[in-house]
Amino acid sequence: MTYRTQDGTHRAAADVLVGADGIHSAVRRGLWADSDPVFQRILCWRGVTEPGSVWPVEGFQTWGRGARFGAHPLTDRRVFWFLTVRQHEPGTRYEDDRAELRRRLGDWHDPIPALLAATTPEAILCHDISDLNPLPSFADGRVVLLGDAAHAMTPFLAQGACQALEDATVLAAELRGGAVPAALARFDQLRRPRSQQVQRMARRDPAMSLSTSALVYGLATGLTRLAGRNMAGRKSARLWDWTPPVIGE
Repeated sequence: MTYRTQDGTHRAAADVLVGADGIHSAVRRGLWADSDPVFQRILCWRGVTEPGSVWPVEGFQTWGRGARFGAHPLTDRRVFWFLTVRQHEPGTRYEDDRAELRRRLGDWHDPIPALLAATTPEAILCHDISDLNPLPSFADGRVVLLGDAAHAMTPFLAQGACQALEDATVLAAELRGGAVPAALARFDQLRRPRSQQVQRMARRDPAMSLSTSALVYGLATGLTRLAGRNMAGRKSARLWDWTPPVIGE
């Protein structure tokens, strides 16, 4: 095997190469040259409040036209929050993120303004949201892709890391014995249908929840009021309907 680093070109012997190097995976580009990330016209801010500054807070999400805010309690009486908005061009950034957030969210319901005020500027991150188009395979010979390198997805289902853990579990089970190429081919057959289904669901979600259309926004909020928790439960059931393989027997 030959690989290149900033220090030069190197050779190494290995039974398998696992590309778990993220959405910008160099291993993936070696297999699929046209697999660059796809910007989904979404900008996302994330932050974590100072301990005990706004507490207690139950997890919630609030939808606006072209915007979605969510918050989740963490340990140490901290709160994680996010804001996603429609953004047509990648690379948009603001000199003062907290000021921009206050401009966008200052008149939203409590405790949203308080959460922003309780977050230091250093604790605020701002990123473009991209994902991948479905790949034709996660494996090629002795090379396999895992996690975001294989199926990077938008964060709206909170499944990116979960799907990577599922990948790792299945890969470990398939590599217990037998020829490596055959094991990686089985991994691909087992993991690609499920992970790409979740990937498609995560891409479809913001088409409604971040729509700037008054009609779509009205339909989405109306259906949510009617369906309530039942709709979220049915949606989550499809994500959780998975049984891990047994390893070690």
